[in-house]
Amino acid sequence: MAPSTQAGDGTGPSPPAITDSQAVEMRRIDSTTPVVTQIKVSLRYSGDLLAKDDGKWTPWSKYMKLELTMSGLYEYIFDPPDIPNKSHEPQAYQNWQLNNCLARLFLLMGLSESERNLADDSIDATALWDYLQARH
Repeated sequence: MAPSTQAGDGTGPSPPAITDSQAVEMRRIDSTTPVVTQIKVSLRYSGDLLAKDDGKWTPWSKYMKLELTMSGLYEYIFDPPDIPNKSHEPQAYQNWQLNNCLARLFLLMGLSESERNLADDSIDATALWDYLQARH
């Protein structure tokens, strides 16, 4: 699965044209009730750490999916919501970015140090999962 893209950023489908008044209204709504809320996680990953040659991808991935579901981060890896438009919904966009980062960090906490050191810092949570799945 390719990393998520923002509509209108040149990599995704073009959004319908938005009038200036619609954009102002979107920003007003976004400032009080953004369409994407920031996830707060009070759990830490508590399972075994994944290492390259331990042969435990299947049990690790099943347990990680349970933990991601319990933490509210599952969708940011397996069914990411569309990235909000940065100009029209800046708070929702920021929340999406923070949630995706949190999902990525949650995955990293389930890896051995050697695996964490190999993870590319520039990829999103979905791409990190795909990388780990291909590697193991």
